[in-house]
Amino acid sequence: DKAVMSTASISVYHTLSSLTISINSNQSNDATIAATKASVKYEDKTIYASNGQVVKIPIGVSVTVIFPEVTGYTRPDSQSYVSTYDSKSISVTYNTTVVKVTMSDNQTSLNDIASSKATVKYNSTSISVSPNGTVKVPLGNSAIITWSSVSGYRTPDSQTFIAAGTSMQFNGLY
Repeated sequence: DKAVMSTASISVYHTLSSLTISINSNQSNDATIAATKASVKYEDKTIYASNGQVVKIPIGVSVTVIFPEVTGYTRPDSQSYVSTYDSKSISVTYNTTVVKVTMSDNQTSLNDIASSKATVKYNSTSISVSPNGTVKVPLGNSAIITWSSVSGYRTPDSQTFIAAGTSMQFNGLY
């Protein structure tokens, strides 16, 4: 018996799809959102992707992109798809309304109210704000501002609002 030798040729192609993540904010030069990373999940892997990052994904797998909760911003919805040979781009925008809180009184000096605070509440979040301070409220959320009491002054009425636009301002008149 003679051994017969044969040669086999095997070609393996790794096929990957490109996913580009774009994470934006409705506020210009927003450092908070610039540092945010999305979770790209497929099979048993999780990749944390920054704004503009390209993630290589095998063809034919289910992919879920999850955007983290960021205090003061509306959270973009998660997105799912099955990867194909075509490149995919996902672009989301975190929206917030910057609320400026001012306080004034009917006297010539603001010294009496300079150390007072206002409280801005939305959902289950409560934030204390100093005079001329700002707080971010997720766009479209209902919120209420309550003012601290200051001895010798009438406390301003609370103000309820729905966060709209990129900025709003409220004044507590003591």
